[in-house]
Amino acid sequence: MSQPPSPPQVPPQAPPQYPAQPIDFGWTVAPDPAGERLAASIPRVTGDISAFAPTLLPPSIALSAEVRADLANAEAAIHTLNHALAAFPIPNPHLFIQPFARMEAILSSQIEGTVTDMRTLLIYEAEQATPAQLPHPEDRLIEKEVANYVSALERGITTLEQTGRFTPWLIRSMHEVLLKGTRGADKGPGHVRTDQNWIGATIPGTNRLTITAAEFNQLARFVPPPPETITDLIDNLIAYINRDLDPQLHPLLRIAIAHYQFETIHPFQDGNGRVGRALIALQLHQHQLIDQPILYLAGFFQRYDALYRDLLLQISTSSSWETWLRFFLLGVTNQALDTGNRIGRLTLAWQEYQNTFVTPRRQQRVKDKYRTAFIEMLRKPIFAVAEIQRALGVTYQTAATLIHELHTAGFLEEVTGQQRNRLFLATPIYRIIAVSRTGDREEAPTPITPAQLRFLTALAHPDR
Repeated sequence: MSQPPSPPQVPPQAPPQYPAQPIDFGWTVAPDPAGERLAASIPRVTGDISAFAPTLLPPSIALSAEVRADLANAEAAIHTLNHALAAFPIPNPHLFIQPFARMEAILSSQIEGTVTDMRTLLIYEAEQATPAQLPHPEDRLIEKEVANYVSALERGITTLEQTGRFTPWLIRSMHEVLLKGTRGADKGPGHVRTDQNWIGATIPGTNRLTITAAEFNQLARFVPPPPETITDLIDNLIAYINRDLDPQLHPLLRIAIAHYQFETIHPFQDGNGRVGRALIALQLHQHQLIDQPILYLAGFFQRYDALYRDLLLQISTSSSWETWLRFFLLGVTNQALDTGNRIGRLTLAWQEYQNTFVTPRRQQRVKDKYRTAFIEMLRKPIFAVAEIQRALGVTYQTAATLIHELHTAGFLEEVTGQQRNRLFLATPIYRIIAVSRTGDREEAPTPITPAQLRFLTALAHPDR
């Protein structure tokens, strides 16, 4: 399958003028040039600058016929995804959480400049992986960050299934897991920011201790709300997510609105984008739109990163809700169909595996072992013998014999080239969920249609 056409690039524009309130900050303003990361050198701003004050939810939005049509398409795509889940022959409510959470973690992190691939992440996760087994020892910290994203998603899913409601603690808890032991460990894991930050270009001149407000306003793409406003804004957002406010609006539209609001509040020093995108998946699950929490939008946002960022900003500059809602719904449609296609391919992989290894001539207990081994390989496509041993509850030799058969038949590939501490890759499964360092998937994502490309082009070039 061919890759989808690259979207048009948004031409550079002057920093937008957005509704703002003049505020004399009595503290250092921390530049945030990558959208998340704080610069190491932080000059002091002299004079008054402006910060954005978002309106409390719910917003007043008139839904056009185009938005309603896009909403119907998204609902149909989610129905197709749920049908693919129901058709998978191994009933397990949590079977696909880890594979698709890893895809989301890699792609969401790539949006923020943290780049790795599925193979390196899986090797990092394997119990017997060592720095020497990784392609680049310095990447261990990067893999730690992406693995933390998976753990943060799992923390959120577990907490939400137990409580049924979002809380500020849930969001802070996910943030704490995300940053623990990473390059953001000194950025207040689990705590809202107490300093003002901003998103925009880097400050020229590394030795400058101060810049003027005029220079700042030229450099800043966006200045989130002051820290003393965050608590009230988050409380309002949580009430909106929990349907305490405007409960009649369709959940998909509510999730799109909530994502904008969270990214605009920018409550943390670091990790806002990743936490915000993780919350999308949790809300889809909370609203029971999908049978498993496996629908993630980072793949779509990563492909159209410039549009993603600009459309969020346009809401702040001109209240352009319609274009953002349509873009978001297109992302839901695209990712739901893509995820459903991958589950369909995994179904075919299981059927081929079953026809080869779970044959009628084998005793039931042997067939059960091969069935359990497939589930474990789906959960973790790169693994050590000891992990299959624990999953099956057998001796090491029995697990090694099973793996040897799968390896001989070409279902597994040994990835270390070593005689000891060997790791194996389940090739047919891995191929379906693999993500490269550039965001490409071995199994190509569902391509957008010509009509969808025209829509994206219109968003990028509204004057044409």
